[in-house]
Amino acid sequence: MDRLLKLVGFGYLIYALFAIYIIYIIIGKIDIIIGEKAFNEIPLSNYLPLITLGIIALIFIVLILILSYFLHKRIHRTTSRVLSIILSIFPIGTLLGIVTIMLLTRKDIQEQFTS
Repeated sequence: MDRLLKLVGFGYLIYALFAIYIIYIIIGKIDIIIGEKAFNEIPLSNYLPLITLGIIALIFIVLILILSYFLHKRIHRTTSRVLSIILSIFPIGTLLGIVTIMLLTRKDIQEQFTS
């Protein structure tokens, strides 16, 4: 089970990198569609949904990285459970979240966590 917990922590790290890559692709597509010329013509208020989505995505990525760190260091078991529940809302996080919750409820894994 110890190896499986390390694998899940690594899975969350890959999940964060995948999310960063997707955001990078989306920003590149938007830059191609809008172009530099149109940026001066479009008011800033039209970009607010994109900016808001970007901030939410960054918060999401930070939460994934925090959970990966907690699982790697074996600290904050309760916080790890809460974060895995929150992150299980999203498609790839569902599988990781279910496995994480199942692992964190096992007695032998609970003894490895410091808090």
